[in-house]
Amino acid sequence: MAKAGLLHFVGDKNDHHPFLFEPYDRLLARNLISGKTNNYEYLNMISHGSYGIVYRACDKRTGQIVAMKEEFNGLSTSTLREISILMSLPQHPAIVEFKEVVLDDWDRVLVVMEHVENDLARFMAVKRQPLRPSEVKCMMKQLLEGVKFLHENGVMHRDLKPSNILINKKGELKICDFGMSRQFESESGSYSPEL
Repeated sequence: MAKAGLLHFVGDKNDHHPFLFEPYDRLLARNLISGKTNNYEYLNMISHGSYGIVYRACDKRTGQIVAMKEEFNGLSTSTLREISILMSLPQHPAIVEFKEVVLDDWDRVLVVMEHVENDLARFMAVKRQPLRPSEVKCMMKQLLEGVKFLHENGVMHRDLKPSNILINKKGELKICDFGMSRQFESESGSYSPEL
C-alpha cells in the first residue's frame, strides 16, 4: 500500500475535534503518530469486521498487553473523534486508556489502547446464571462513576450499550468506543429538541 499524501476524512467541519481534516504530515507534526509497530509483538487477532481488525499485542518496552486497531480505509472520523476525546481526558479507572497511534512498516495507522479481556455483552451471553444483586450493584456503581466522570469533563458518550462496556477478569468495568461522543462546554446548552 503506497503512502498517501493526505488522509481523507469525512465529517462535520463544525465538530470541535482538532484532528479532523488534517494532512498526514500535520498529524505527524502534532505528534499524534508517536511510534512504529516494531515496539509491539502481535499475539493474535481479537476481532475483525468490515471496518478493520483488532489485534492483541505485547508492548516490548513494558511487557503490557494492549489492543491495536487497524482500520482498512485509514482513520475514520469516529476514530479520530475517539482519539481526540480520550487524549483530552485525565485517566480514570472506568474509562479505557488510550496509549498511542503508531505506523506499521507499510505506513498503515494503528490505534493502541488498553486491552480488556471481554465486553459486557459477551460476558452476559456466556454467563450461565443471572448476576447476583451484589454484582449488579458493583457494576452499576462503576458504570455510573464513569459516566459522572465523563459529564464532569464535558463529554457525552451517546452510545452506551453492553458491547461498549468492557470488563476485565477482576470485574472492573471500562467504558469504551467514544466514536459517537460529543464534547460540550456549558450545562445550559441544549442537545436534543424540547418536547
